[in-house]
Amino acid sequence: MIPTGGSDLGIEARLAVYDLFVLYADALDYRRWELLEEVFSADVTSAWPMGEVLEGREQMVELIQRHFAEIGPTHHLMGNFSARSDGEEILASVRIRAYHSGAGERADLFEESLGSFDARARPTADGWRFVHFSEEVFVALGSYEVFGLPGELRTGAGPG
Repeated sequence: MIPTGGSDLGIEARLAVYDLFVLYADALDYRRWELLEEVFSADVTSAWPMGEVLEGREQMVELIQRHFAEIGPTHHLMGNFSARSDGEEILASVRIRAYHSGAGERADLFEESLGSFDARARPTADGWRFVHFSEEVFVALGSYEVFGLPGELRTGAGPG
């Protein structure tokens, strides 16, 4: 998703939403799961590359922790941020390059993906939070087996 059109978006709101993506990546790479409370609303919905569709922050955090318990160090890089307001929410997207190294019996495996995080954010009493979050993988290298999942890599059609 590349957000286009919509109403003007101030720099403070734009930076606040970009910071949510950065905080999400930091939570993953540093295994700081408590930071996800500052990223997602309690009732967030989400869609993931392996087909999981979840409702609620607790389900999301559990899925993330389960997958990341199986792997070694990770690194998430982001760029090409875009955002627009539809009046009540901000629709935002950031391109990603993510590297996931194996651990234990799967130390020789890895998964590296090029894709995007796409989200809808809304202001709350505690600051901006994502109310919907999805990840699309355009290109994947390696194997999802690194996460303890079946090895088939599923990628989307790419940007555009």
